[in-house]
Order: sequence, then C-alpha cells, then structure tokens
Amino acid sequence: MAECRTLIIVDAMCGEGHSMAPKVVRAAAIALCVFGGLLVVRTVVSYAYYEEVLDDAFGQFGAGRRLLESHAPGARSTAVIRSMVFGGLAVLCAILVLRGSRWAAALGVALCALTLVTTLVTLRHRPAGILTIFIVLQQLVAATVIVLLIARPARSFFRAART
Repeated sequence: MAECRTLIIVDAMCGEGHSMAPKVVRAAAIALCVFGGLLVVRTVVSYAYYEEVLDDAFGQFGAGRRLLESHAPGARSTAVIRSMVFGGLAVLCAILVLRGSRWAAALGVALCALTLVTTLVTLRHRPAGILTIFIVLQQLVAATVIVLLIARPARSFFRAART
C-alpha cells in the first residue's frame, strides 16, 4: 500500500509515463522534497528562536552580537527568503531528477553537500534543542539524497536519459 502511494506521488510530480525511474531515483526525489521542506521548517523555527540562536552563536561575545544586530537588521528576512529559494530548488530538482535530468541530480547533490558542511559548522555552536533535532534530521536526509543519487542504478538511469 505504501508503494502504491509513493507511485501516485511520483506520477503526480513528473506526469504520465515517467514512473520508469528506478526505485533509488524515486526515493531520492522524495528525499529531496523532504530536504526542501526541512530547509524551510528549520528556518522558520530558527526565526522563532532567534534570541536563543544568537545567544548560542555569540555566547559571551556580546560585542559581536551587537555588531550583527546593528549591521544586519534584515538578516532574519534574508534567511527566510534564502531557505524558500533553496527549498524550492530542492523540490524542482526532485521533479527533474524523476525525468532523468543529470544537471538536476548534480545540483541536488551539491545542495545537500553544502548543507552537510554548513550544518556541521552550526552544530559546533550547540544550537537550541529543537534546532539541533532539525539540523540532525536535515543532515540525515541530505546524506541519504547524496547516497541515492550517486548509486549505480541512479547513474545508469541518468546516463541513459542523456539530459
């Protein structure tokens, strides 16, 4: 039953006749959608916990925090817009990956790899509890996407699609 629902989602994402993508590519597409959603949700949660995030990041360095707040008043809005753009890119990559787009697969891997690096730096600052949960979830999904998109069946599918 779950396989049937997954195929319905995949068909809705890429249209009729494109469900010939191997399971690993369909799983990667779904994981990319989850990844995009987590980007947006994590940013919204960060926005809600903004004071705690700044306390975690700057700790005893109050001068750095004051400098950030005075020189980057739109930092929160920029973060939300950036997460919406990257989340949208991840969903777009998911749709195009199902259609065999090699550049979309490469972009999806790059987005996930960039997220893995940046979230490792973020974890170093020991963010607030709920943010840590979102960051770890995001890392797990990003690593899953990378593994799925570089798997042999996925590479064969993209090679055969020639896009």
